[in-house]
Amino acid sequence: MRVVTNILAATAALTLSLSTASMAQDDDGPQKYENAEYLSMVLVDYKPGMRTRALEIIDEHFVPAAKKAGVPPVWAMHMQTGGWDAVFFWSMKNGPADMEWFRSPNDVKWMAAFAELEGGKENAGKLMKEYQSMVARTNVMIGHHHSDEMEKEE
Repeated sequence: MRVVTNILAATAALTLSLSTASMAQDDDGPQKYENAEYLSMVLVDYKPGMRTRALEIIDEHFVPAAKKAGVPPVWAMHMQTGGWDAVFFWSMKNGPADMEWFRSPNDVKWMAAFAELEGGKENAGKLMKEYQSMVARTNVMIGHHHSDEMEKEE
């Protein structure tokens, strides 16, 4: 028990010293992230046996709707390990302000294009319902990277 208490105390002291050092560097006033690109990341776990059909719907229906609507495309990563089947990344052009929308102008454009490609809102709704029925769980995260860091690595 004493070892656990000592580890917790050491961790708390280290955290406090790091945050104090960070605060000392930040007292020059407000600072904004420079060259930051924000991304929305959606982790998806499909129900057993549903991954192939779900990704087929994305590739054959959702992506063409995005192209037709002229909205930024989703970037997908198909996971080999871990508890998630796929991670989808969307660029947040306006940074955190993009989270202010319940239904963004791009969402409206995408839905209109999707309905047109599927032969109407009813057909689009059925396909969307089919896709959603394959999803076991999701987790949404927001993060950023600095575009100048990417350029330095090249």
